[in-house]
Amino acid sequence: MPSNLKDLEKKIKEAQHGAEPSEDERLRIKRTHDNKAAMQAGYEFVGSVLLSAILGYFIDQWLGTTPLFLISLFLLGTCAGFMSIFRMNKNLGMGVGYSELHKREKDANKSPTSELNDNIDKQEE
Repeated sequence: MPSNLKDLEKKIKEAQHGAEPSEDERLRIKRTHDNKAAMQAGYEFVGSVLLSAILGYFIDQWLGTTPLFLISLFLLGTCAGFMSIFRMNKNLGMGVGYSELHKREKDANKSPTSELNDNIDKQEE
């Protein structure tokens, strides 16, 4: 087992993909990921606004309070849409503790043992 997490990660990527992707391939993958995230944000925003407005319309028809629930649920749906985009942008996720778990995974690459191994590797050179 390799002592450095970066070496292990590189070996896993090579085993999965055959080799390290080129810079153009990385850029294409990142662009595709960004496009998917933007489309998802748009769908979530429009979906929350439309769903809440339609729900408000039918509640108004049922109770006979014509603009009250339509306007209030439209505004509520708009706030929910912005909140969804904010959570997606900050990578908070929807589950409780997801961002903390994600932070720990990022920090795993910077663990004291990997920093120690990096220092040892530098001293050996």
